[in-house]
Amino acid sequence: MFKLRTFIIALCFTFIFNNIALADNMYRYEEQKDLTPEQVSILKYKMERITIRQEFGKWTITQGINTDLTDVQLLKLINSEHIASDRLKGVESKQNIGAAISIAGLALAVIGGIVLSNIIKIENNTYYGAGGIAAGVVLFGVGNVISPIVNDENEHVITVEEAKNAAQKYNTELKLKLHLKKDMD
Repeated sequence: MFKLRTFIIALCFTFIFNNIALADNMYRYEEQKDLTPEQVSILKYKMERITIRQEFGKWTITQGINTDLTDVQLLKLINSEHIASDRLKGVESKQNIGAAISIAGLALAVIGGIVLSNIIKIENNTYYGAGGIAAGVVLFGVGNVISPIVNDENEHVITVEEAKNAAQKYNTELKLKLHLKKDMD
């Protein structure tokens, strides 16, 4: 019985080690040395080109296979970052106004809660407290509509058409740099 068990264990180890060596040889990376300069340029283009992916109403900017870019990064690649900086200034001022309104709404709701809980003694505290809470919540909602606290992760500074045009411009310049045909894609 001992010999049979030892034989089975030895057989399993032999099988495992042989398959590891086989798998290692199957997936070993070997650099191809027979690529022409045109093939190298095509591979470089595929790794650096920019595409706009649209899924379920959202869109992303991708460079190469899977490197996501922001709008600002895309515009920097085509030397147009001034477009993004001008639009970001407007977005920032809008966010500041919305945040101020939201904070004022929260403060009003807290004061309404304090009055409602009768910590501060006021006649008709129920009406003033409930009114303060309701007005605070409405004010918070208005501020959040102006400048959302939870931003959409797909928020963009440029439109999808502007992104497509910028990507096309970058890809055309890349093809010229790599000496590829303009109609290749």
